[in-house]
Amino acid sequence: MIREDLKYPSMEAAISIFQKMGIEASTRFDKYDQDFEYTSCRVEEIAKYLEIYQKESTTEQEKRILGCFLFECLNEYIQNNEKVHEIFAEAMALLHRDEYIHNTEIEYWTNTEDPDKENWWPITQHVLQWRNT
Repeated sequence: MIREDLKYPSMEAAISIFQKMGIEASTRFDKYDQDFEYTSCRVEEIAKYLEIYQKESTTEQEKRILGCFLFECLNEYIQNNEKVHEIFAEAMALLHRDEYIHNTEIEYWTNTEDPDKENWWPITQHVLQWRNT
């Protein structure tokens, strides 16, 4: 069960992440962007997201947004390369370890209600396989 304060990613946490990366958040999103947690991240920054996630000083709110960034970017990587990124297993281990933060994201990206696997996210099958290893 996810805590209420972690149910939705916060723009403040995203701003903080971008500050830590030396990026002006306004170059990525503004306060009216509905899906900022998926549209403001970049695949080429995956390793940096993982690095920030692992720092002791990273807050739960920051981890929440980083979970969104990691799922979105890893999904995009699989879609474009037809294979998982080299940090996939490490990222999944962290996100599942902190499932109380990421439960909503994990459920979203592993939704298998549609019987046609072609309609699943590219990452879904990989996450399910990772869980079974």
